Amino acid sequence: MEDLSQVLRIRREKLEALAERGIEPFAYNYDATHRTVAVAASFEAAESEGRLSEDGDGEAVWLGGRIVSWRGHGKSAFAHLEDGDGSIQIYFKKDVLGDESFADLDLIDLGDWIGVQGQPFRTRTGEITV
Repeated sequence: MEDLSQVLRIRREKLEALAERGIEPFAYNYDATHRTVAVAASFEAAESEGRLSEDGDGEAVWLGGRIVSWRGHGKSAFAHLEDGDGSIQIYFKKDVLGDESFADLDLIDLGDWIGVQGQPFRTRTGEITV
């Protein structure tokens, strides 16, 4: 197990790397258009009314919240984003984000606050995901 000083050193290095890439590590504002519960509810309503795109995607949303779980899978990653209302799964795909932005995901830790933009869809396992 890592000691606290090692963890703090790694966190500081990640903060410096974010700043070097022009990403504000302590952004104080993010213009979210939806809350997690509202995304799920509006997606389910659109799905039941047949208002989804041909790909099964809903309208674009901007969400902000805290990362509470993380699973990397090579060229993709999944996380759960939690706001004050609930939680929703987030999908990161390398060929959509690009190499540099996908590499930036290595700088995110559990508990970090992030903002994401995307279209909700339903995964093969049935989970609503952005």
